[in-house]
Amino acid sequence: MIVPHRIFLDTGVVQYLLRYGEAVFENAALPNDNRLNEIPGGLADVEALRRFCFVNQRNAFELVVSDNSVKEVLAAGEPKFASWLMVLMDYWYTIQASYAGSVVNGAGAAKRARLTARQFGYLSDKDRALVADACEMECDTFLTVDRRLARNAEHLRRAVGMSIVTPTSLWDILEPWAGLLP
Repeated sequence: MIVPHRIFLDTGVVQYLLRYGEAVFENAALPNDNRLNEIPGGLADVEALRRFCFVNQRNAFELVVSDNSVKEVLAAGEPKFASWLMVLMDYWYTIQASYAGSVVNGAGAAKRARLTARQFGYLSDKDRALVADACEMECDTFLTVDRRLARNAEHLRRAVGMSIVTPTSLWDILEPWAGLLP
């Protein structure tokens, strides 16, 4: 796999970044009683997010969230979660503004349309909306902590040409190149 450039952040990842921000951004230890210890792969995902965010201090990646991300987060009714998502949305708007023309060339629309096929029945409505947004924004990678979605990564890659990765699998891709990224 090639090193990704434009990465869509699933709302679960956004929530991890908020909830475990001290560990991710400040390298603080997680408390032993933290419920993350009970989630299979949870601690490894937070560690991988920490490493990813450290490398991304050099702005190596375009991080994307969407209006459907906002809808999902607002429905959760957690003001801090919504506020954090707005920070990420502002980051994405800034990236878009940095392009001389459009941030997309239109190729993602056809990929988005494919997601209505019955072969994607395993996607929840929320996941389908976010993956469709990622296609529309021409993301090459969709970062998720949802193991069920990640299990369908190969099918989605073949169907829409986008990698579905967890934080740990993303770090596996990036680690050999981390020192070389801008």
